[in-house]
Amino acid sequence: VVDNAADAETESIVHSVGGHSDPEYLAMRENLGFAGGVAVGMEHILLDASDDDWIVVLDDDDPPPFPSAIQELEQFAASMLHQDPRTAAVGIHGARFDWRRGRIVRVPDQELQGAVAVDYVAGASVPFFRVAALRDVGPFSRDIFFGLSEVEHGLRLGAAGYSAYAHGDLWRRKRSMVGRMGVSGRPALRLSEVNWRQYYSLRNLIYVLRQHGRTGTALRVTLVPG
Repeated sequence: VVDNAADAETESIVHSVGGHSDPEYLAMRENLGFAGGVAVGMEHILLDASDDDWIVVLDDDDPPPFPSAIQELEQFAASMLHQDPRTAAVGIHGARFDWRRGRIVRVPDQELQGAVAVDYVAGASVPFFRVAALRDVGPFSRDIFFGLSEVEHGLRLGAAGYSAYAHGDLWRRKRSMVGRMGVSGRPALRLSEVNWRQYYSLRNLIYVLRQHGRTGTALRVTLVPG
């Protein structure tokens, strides 16, 4: 458990629910954001994990939406690795990335069945990451701090030749549950509202595009509203 707002009470709670195996508690001296917290957790696990292991990222703000989600995704991960040995990440949902426009692209409802190829799996989708791929490409980037952390990591995995898949059936169930079926795809990044979230989204989008040599697109997204 990586605690970005470390305090003794939280540590006590973590250890009190450990059951047969006492969970490790990592107290951060400062808030490293979602990306930094995940990076610290991944780096810690990579010290002892086997290449064949999977790291599951859980967020206290986004618990698994279904009781069977982790079990079903574990089976899905094994199945996809058998079909595609370059599988590095699986999750309930994700998205694709339009390099020309520098925008996230929503996967249409009609594609939500079976294995859905995506450019990244979302951080709130109970994502599984294969240890061998993380050792090759690296964990989440601490430079991101907040916003687009899973996008940056997924695109980095893709650039190295790895694959990411979403569980289409669970994805459809979740969209139905939250009333997101039939929503038309629209740009995920909008520049109309200026706040700290928008700052990090734009900052990190520019960072991602420049890391992949898309300087022209990076310049365009700073000038053209979404």
